[in-house]
Amino acid sequence: MKTILAGFLILGIGLFACGAPNSDKSIEAEKAEYAKEVRARQQPMIDELEGMLGADTKMTLFAINPTETGPKAVDEKWLGKKLFRGHIVRSSAPIEDGQEQAALIHALTDGMRETDGSVAECFEPYFGLTVERGDRKIDIVVCFSCLQAEVFGAYSDTGFILARTHADVFIASAKRHDLGLPFRDPNPIQPRQ
Repeated sequence: MKTILAGFLILGIGLFACGAPNSDKSIEAEKAEYAKEVRARQQPMIDELEGMLGADTKMTLFAINPTETGPKAVDEKWLGKKLFRGHIVRSSAPIEDGQEQAALIHALTDGMRETDGSVAECFEPYFGLTVERGDRKIDIVVCFSCLQAEVFGAYSDTGFILARTHADVFIASAKRHDLGLPFRDPNPIQPRQ
């Protein structure tokens, strides 16, 4: 029995080794196709978010606790603490400068355009963002660690995935408004050139 299992193991390793170059190319092609499909599915959300920018846009940036959560309702309190879509609010600030508003939105939309489709399962978000224009309102909870965001208000409740490349925009804005983020900023993300 051990001889038979060893034979299958050697045969499997041999087949894997012989097929590896073609498999790698095939896997890379599949990844590229998947990333293309993800970006295409997210285009309506990109359009929606970029369409929210204008002179009358109202925006609030939240520093939220990534691990303590309560009910996913807006502006509720849970155990005496203010919540933003189920996450305890550590601090928040209105973003009134149009250029800063655009930078935050484009950090999300550019990240959606650049995603390779990869995500992790953690969803421990540090940021929340509310964007309002006219009678439209979108709430976004963002986890740059797992590359996912939850969206409330646009296309009902949904989500998107993004690249980490623009997290520095959120970190800089949070620092500018002294939001006291709940993490030590080791600056692992290199600024864009």
